Amino acid sequence: MNLNKVKGAGKMNSKRQNSIFRIVVFTISLLLIGMVFYTPFLVAALSEDIYCTVIITQIPSPPANFLGTALSTTTIQWSWDDVANEDGYRIYTSTDGFKVEVSTDITIWSEGGLNPNTLYGRYVKSFNGFGESISSNPDTRYTLANSPTGLSSPNSTQTSISLSWTAGTGGNTRYAVERAPDNSGVPGTWGFIRTWADNITTSTFTDNGLNYDTTYWYRICGYNGDSIITSAGNIVSQTTLPFIDTLLPREPSGLRGTLSPDRSSITLNWHAVTQNIDGTPCTDLAGYNIYRTDNIHLDIWTLVNGSLITDLFWTDTTINGQVFYYTVKAEDSSNNESTNATMIVDSTPNTNIIALATDFYTRILTPQTINSPLFRETNSYNDDLVLTITQPQITIHDDTICSFLFAANTYTDNQIINCVFPGPEADIILHYPTSNGFVSGTDIFAAQANERLAVSWHNGVEWINIEGTVDTDNQTISIKSKYLGYYNIIQKLIFTKFTLTKVYPRIFSPNNDGINDVTNFVFENPTNETVTGKIYDLSGSFVADMLPGEITNSLCWNGRFKDGRKARSGVYVYQLKVNGKAINGTVVVAR
Repeated sequence: MNLNKVKGAGKMNSKRQNSIFRIVVFTISLLLIGMVFYTPFLVAALSEDIYCTVIITQIPSPPANFLGTALSTTTIQWSWDDVANEDGYRIYTSTDGFKVEVSTDITIWSEGGLNPNTLYGRYVKSFNGFGESISSNPDTRYTLANSPTGLSSPNSTQTSISLSWTAGTGGNTRYAVERAPDNSGVPGTWGFIRTWADNITTSTFTDNGLNYDTTYWYRICGYNGDSIITSAGNIVSQTTLPFIDTLLPREPSGLRGTLSPDRSSITLNWHAVTQNIDGTPCTDLAGYNIYRTDNIHLDIWTLVNGSLITDLFWTDTTINGQVFYYTVKAEDSSNNESTNATMIVDSTPNTNIIALATDFYTRILTPQTINSPLFRETNSYNDDLVLTITQPQITIHDDTICSFLFAANTYTDNQIINCVFPGPEADIILHYPTSNGFVSGTDIFAAQANERLAVSWHNGVEWINIEGTVDTDNQTISIKSKYLGYYNIIQKLIFTKFTLTKVYPRIFSPNNDGINDVTNFVFENPTNETVTGKIYDLSGSFVADMLPGEITNSLCWNGRFKDGRKARSGVYVYQLKVNGKAINGTVVVAR
């Protein structure tokens, strides 16, 4: 404590003077007990003829605005505000205690020898002869990071470039990617395409959405933990691949064949391809190729046209009555050819349109006499239809050995169509697998498949069992039908005599809307007896003979009299005769 001299004016009694001084000192002593001061303290006492001033020096105030600033990968500068009445400052670490002491009025200290991209925490205290202040605000700071090195571009595609690099010594928290266009072999104007906000933490990056056959330049910057960016490392250039057209055109639609009268030649016709396989317009179509085989089960096709065909027809003059199968493929200017078509035409007298499953055995054959629904010129959809065959992955019948879905889709927009052929002349041929001499998944000997297998078809309401024709050599079972839909190969019940197995629908509405227009009589006929059917009214009067049914081993009635007149609504009697025996029942016409 420094005590100023007491200054007086006029005469002063020394005893009185000493008395006043003692009072002032005593009073100040009482005030200082238990108190700490960080600024000079002024005490003044007045008497009649004395003015006394006392100044007390205390512990200095704590420094304010303590702050770290990264200067390099190994140095951080710490700074703070100066305070009064200090003899210097002491910097402390947040973990290890005292670090360094600096002289009075120095408010900056640079700390070196640090590690790159490493977090350090410090605080400062002021001090004088009376002691240290309390701590300043603490601060933490990362040293700067080193720049990434070893940038390379390992590969590129038509629209992307891949980059790889090595982190700077000491590591980088995140990375920024700069790109520049090519300017006659040197980088053009640089611009960031990825920054801190994109959170790239690995040392690889793929730049997508680029132009094909174009050169780009790249460089990589690193960030430290405080998101301060480094300078860029080495630069690298890479060129995207040239454009290669790999988009396939669609397969032609509307394929059909016309035989010459002597079956020495067949002319194929089809509709022009206007789309690629992804539905985009095909603007680079070059022409068409014709492929032929004599065995569709082997999937071995031979190109038979000498040069690319630009017309929408082609004639094979070499068949000479033989049976061949044909498909047509489209080709674009980049030599991309459409995939194997599921639609095939043959050179049999029926010139069947064939849809083939991926097993090369399951198929549907539609002869020329009933295939008008497949072509846009003769159907109500204004579009060609494409027949498809798939195998559902679920069991949809208790006795199912294998299942198939036959469907029709519009060629242009792939809409599913409820296609019904004009008559039951479509051959549905289903393939069954065998293993170790058995029909797969059953106890049926493969040699007994003819006796133990049948077909079931779902008519939209229920399953209808159908007797089929089994080909044990090709492991197929075939029926005739006018309907697409679900067909199963099943283990059949064994019948030893003629049996009427199903009448559906018993109430039908013959109004030509395509729904329940006929009633069907399905039977098992193991001995291939001649079956006839007649319809009578309730008075016993003859109405009409039954017609061939919509599926194999069936008859049907279309709700009309023999002369074509419509039968009135009501109950009618049916009678099937086999080998002199009659089976009777009733059905209902509901108009």
